[in-house]
Amino acid sequence: MRALYRSWLLGIGMLCVFAGAAGSQAQQTRAGTDRPGSILMFPKVVRTAQRDTIVQITNTGNSINWVHCFYLSAPDGSGYCGAVDFELVLTRQQPTQWRVSQGRRVDPTDSFGSDGAGFDPGLIPPVPPGFQGALVCVEVEANGAPLGQNRLKGEVTIMDDSTGDVSKYNAFAVAARSSSVDNPLDLDDIEYETCPGSLTLNFSPRGSLDPVIEGLGNANLDSFIATNLTLLSCNLDLAAGVRSKGTVSYIVYDEFESPFSGSFPHQCWTTIDLGNTGETTGQFRSTLLLGGAIATIFAQAKLTLPTGLVGVAESFHIDQAGVTGSAASNLHTGGAKSARIRLP
Repeated sequence: MRALYRSWLLGIGMLCVFAGAAGSQAQQTRAGTDRPGSILMFPKVVRTAQRDTIVQITNTGNSINWVHCFYLSAPDGSGYCGAVDFELVLTRQQPTQWRVSQGRRVDPTDSFGSDGAGFDPGLIPPVPPGFQGALVCVEVEANGAPLGQNRLKGEVTIMDDSTGDVSKYNAFAVAARSSSVDNPLDLDDIEYETCPGSLTLNFSPRGSLDPVIEGLGNANLDSFIATNLTLLSCNLDLAAGVRSKGTVSYIVYDEFESPFSGSFPHQCWTTIDLGNTGETTGQFRSTLLLGGAIATIFAQAKLTLPTGLVGVAESFHIDQAGVTGSAASNLHTGGAKSARIRLP
């Protein structure tokens, strides 16, 4: 009986060891969307004639927080990430927000309930019409040197001003592993967490019938789904504004788990429509069309970049009357890749 008891204790002890090892491995985390960090990445920020973006950033800490932010612009879809920077100063537990089309002024006379009411965090410039790109924000000291406090969280709301339709996603937060960090920011699991090594997207190819709309009986087999994918490299040179060239490899599975693979060039920032449109990038479009995934009901794509990447998918669901509802979602992440962000 005593031997059995000891064996039982030994088994429990081994489980604890394995659990501890698993917990230790889990400590080597990557950028995520469910907790604060020191670097925030918003992959998709747009300003068009109809659509605008509302950015929300919160200091979750109990002391003042200086933040250096960069709009990365790629208006022609070339992937060239020219950077425009600005600075925020957030008091303890302070949230702030702004429309990218308007920016935010420093105006202490804002009336209660107005769009700019509250403590102004600093002068935020508006983005130009037609802007498409990303936003990256980094915790810094008052002198601009990087500082790891892991107190930032963020959300984005993309709004259609003509219909009131909105889609939302959370910022990717990269946590610092130490408060002592320097420039460039190394996402190597020593200074900062690593970047996701792969992204997984579940989607319905363009032109698929929406099962929810069809199920409600108001579509008459005339509903429509379109999906837009936006990717941002973790490897960024914000000082020189140069392109971070790379190749995104992908494998697409249709609903029968048949795989179709390929790759496409990626330079800092990419946005593509998944389907039979001119906006879908080269070989990715060919795979979706010729590979057969475009004719399926559901598909899954797994994407990888040697230096890591983050991304957002936005789907558009259209009924028989042409009414559109959109939904943005963060992509599932896996693996880990080292990257580097260079500040000015």
